[in-house]
Amino acid sequence: MVYLDQGTDIGHGWKRAGWFGEYFSVFIPWIYHFDLGWLFVEQKSGFDIWFYHENLHWVWTSSEFFPFLYLMDYNKWIYVELGSTPTVFYEFESQKWFKLNSDFVLSKE
Repeated sequence: MVYLDQGTDIGHGWKRAGWFGEYFSVFIPWIYHFDLGWLFVEQKSGFDIWFYHENLHWVWTSSEFFPFLYLMDYNKWIYVELGSTPTVFYEFESQKWFKLNSDFVLSKE
């Protein structure tokens, strides 16, 4: 079970929280996730997390599914390639890779 506000301190404002990885936590509920960038976090349990991402909007994931993310506004799952530079994700419906923080179009259908 991992609560982000109780992650392991790894120095200079950075923490590590098990399955969720490393993040800068000085501004909780805003965090900077090593792979996902700036997120607004809503966490009710240590097993899953909701967060808002500028491009992906509201996202849900859990210790069981991460790095698969469920995009609430788009009603679809994506896969995030952790550790890639830049961070990319795979969108299953179009069968394409996208840069996480670039212009991309996801259909809400």
